[in-house]
This record gives sequence, C-alpha cells and structure tokens, in this order.
Amino acid sequence: MQPDGNRYIEHETTIFSLNITNLPEIVLINIMEYLTLKDRYYLSVTCQLFKELFNHPTLWKAAHIIICMDEIQWHQRSVTEKTVTHIIDKYSYFFQHLYLEVSGYVQPFNEACLRLFQSLKKDSRLESLTIKVGKVASSKPNAQRFATAHSDYRDLPNVVDLIDKSKHLRRLTIISWPLHIDLGEQNNLFIALLNDKQMLQLEQLSLFYLDIKRDLWAQRIPKLPTVETTLKLVSHFRHLVCLSLRSPMLNDDIIKELASVHRTKLHTLQILIMYSREHKVELISPSAWTMLNSASPILRVEYLVTNRIPFEQLSLMLSPEIPLSSFTVLNYGRCDEQVVEMLYNYYNKTLEKFISLCDSSHCDKALVQLVSSCSKLKHFVYHGEIYCKTIKDLSDIINLSKRRLYCFDFKVKNIAIEEEPINLDETAIAKDARSQEYYLVSMHQWHQDEDNRAKQLELMKIHVSQSFGYKWNI
Repeated sequence: MQPDGNRYIEHETTIFSLNITNLPEIVLINIMEYLTLKDRYYLSVTCQLFKELFNHPTLWKAAHIIICMDEIQWHQRSVTEKTVTHIIDKYSYFFQHLYLEVSGYVQPFNEACLRLFQSLKKDSRLESLTIKVGKVASSKPNAQRFATAHSDYRDLPNVVDLIDKSKHLRRLTIISWPLHIDLGEQNNLFIALLNDKQMLQLEQLSLFYLDIKRDLWAQRIPKLPTVETTLKLVSHFRHLVCLSLRSPMLNDDIIKELASVHRTKLHTLQILIMYSREHKVELISPSAWTMLNSASPILRVEYLVTNRIPFEQLSLMLSPEIPLSSFTVLNYGRCDEQVVEMLYNYYNKTLEKFISLCDSSHCDKALVQLVSSCSKLKHFVYHGEIYCKTIKDLSDIINLSKRRLYCFDFKVKNIAIEEEPINLDETAIAKDARSQEYYLVSMHQWHQDEDNRAKQLELMKIHVSQSFGYKWNI
C-alpha cells in the first residue's frame, strides 16, 4: 500500500524470473559454441539439459587436433590425451571441418595416433580438411639435411589415406608438407590427389598459402611444388571456385587453364607474392589475365605480400588486366608511395580491401588519392606513419561519398601531429617563476608536446566519429 493524500493506492507487483534453460535450444547451442571445451564440460555437469546439449552434433562439427611427437592434443592445451582420445572415439563421426597438425619433426605415430586415424577414416563426413605437417620446408641444403636426419616418415601414409577416405570433401588446405626429400609414391600427397577420383567435386583448394590468423611470417626460401605439379592439380580439379597458392607456383599456363570453358567459373584467386633470389616473380602475360577475366566476370583476385619485394618485381604482378579486389602487406613487407599510386591508377573500380601492416612513410597524398579514387573500398588499414590531418581528410572523403567502411584502422604510435619543429638546446635550464625551481627545458617541452598530442588525437577521434555517424576509436 502507498499513501496518496488520504487515500491508499494498492500496486500489484509482478516478479519476472529469467531462467537460461527456458531459452530455445538453438540459442543455447550458439552460446555454448563460444565456450572452450573445458568450460563447455563444466556447464554440462550443472543439469540434464546442458548434459544433453554437450553431445549435440553442432558443437562437434569443427575440430583442431595436434599430433606432437607421440602425443595427441586438442587445440586447447589443457585437455589431456586421454580426453582427446575419448572425444575422437565418441564424436569423430560428427566432424565436418578438421584441422590436423603434425607439430615439429615427423616421428612414428604411437598406438593412440593410429587409432585416431582409424576413427577419422571410418564413415568420414569431412567437408573441409586442413593439413599441416611440420613447417614449410626450406630450400637450403643444410636445413633439408637437418630435417631429414631428425624425421621418420614411415607412418605418413595414414595422413594421405585420410584424404583418400574423405569422400565428401569440398575444401582442402595444405599448409605444409615435407617436400625436401623423395618420400616415394605411397607418401606423395600430390600423386594421391591426382589419383583420387572421389574428390573431383572439390571446390576450394589452398596450397602452401599463409593463414594470417595464425601466422604473420612465411619462409623466405621454401620448398614448394613445381609449376608442373600445380598445373596437373588445377587441371584435375575442374570445379574449383577458390584457389590459393604462392606466386612461384603460378605461370601463364595455369592462368589459361583456369580460364578454360570446360571448367566451373573461378570466384576467388588468392596469391601470396614472395620474392628471393631462388623465387623471382614471374610475369603473367596480360592476355592470360584478360582470358581469365572474360571467362570469370565475377572473379576476385587477392594479393598477400609477406616480405620486402623490389618495386620492379612487385610491379610484374600489378597488371591493369587483373581484377584485384584485395591488397594486403604484412609486417615484414613494404608498401611505398609508388605501390599505392599503381593501386589507385589500375584498380580504382575493383579494389575493396587495402591493408598495410608494415612500417612505411610519406604516403599521405597517395592514400588520400586511393580513398578518393577507389569507389568500392570498404576495408582500410594502414599501420605506417600518417598525419592526423590526413586521417581527418580520409574520413571526410568517405562521408562525402556516402560510403560505409567495415574497417578504418591505424596504429596510434605512428600517427604524427603537424607541428613546427623547435630546436632546443638539450642542456638548457630555466627557472620556474612561481616555484623558483630549476628544470630542464627540453624535458619540459617534451611533456608539453605529449599533452598536445593527446589533445590532437582526441579531437581527431571526435572529427572522424562525426563524419562516420558513430563513435570511432583507434
């Protein structure tokens, strides 16, 4: 009862209680997908509902299994080998997306590992398979001899056989495979792929491409499949819609094969561009690119640059006939003004993603022109040195063109504030009029500069936020 003058008003209070178990099953499963295996298990022992959901096939569609020496590991290291073995025995039938990693130098598999492969091969429902056997082999003779001396490949046919038994495979990714020695036909993964008639419907093939979510560095002088082997694989799998490989594995004949009228139209071509004395960038003729572009009008070409490449070499891959949609330079690469100029001159109608994670400078004008010219650009990341005013100008251009970027990112420490340089004597000392204390003038100026920098960055964030219509942060 609540007083209201001389009257009392009675309020009815309804108490609402929310119980997570009342949520739909699909919602609970989506929540559990964000949990680690360990947390998912702890949740399963709280009640009968979560115990049943723990066994739901959706939660076991993806698996990342690591074979390290003679031990099987889940990608979450806290899981014991006994638990992993139990998981594989009970849930491997539900696996649809498998990441299989043989860590370190290859050694004979123990009994648990051999049982693992038997379980995976039995009634396999795999749709995508990623294979990583050791690191990408080096072409250096000393490194090859060392790897050969410390490896034993006798059980490698189990991995090859797993691919052969995966009848429903649509996506195959080979991150690394021992190519530095002749393993014989039984251990030759590429011969097995060429002889496999059940995988002809393969849609996505990735050969020694870099997974930048897990690794930002690539072997500079790797041992790779030959161009002839790559051509055979591309010719064999005629229904590919996505192909990922490294530039030394590519030539005119492969591009022309991809343009063949007897193939499914290619949607995405990802190329990791690399350069060394052993791996020069080979010129692909403009006519070959024109053929591919005509055969696949929806084709998207994506470039990934991992190391510093001379402009003369990189420019060989920047033909105007290429429908380039994405250009990414990783930390150890190089992206200078010349490269940016070629991008907005040649690809102003196709470029959608520009990412530069390397240290670069003096590109402000070129970057402004890039954003102005490339009307489809939706993803912009630049971690090189850039002026605060340039970032404001870029946001204004994006606002005026009524575009919405999915990503607009910079590295805070590389954002420069426009100031006139002040030459001070580093040893100069002054006296504060109020406190009568002496101080080093250069140190005092440094603190003032830092305070001014913080204010300028805050004003820049406000300016960009107003241009985009939402709160933007660095």
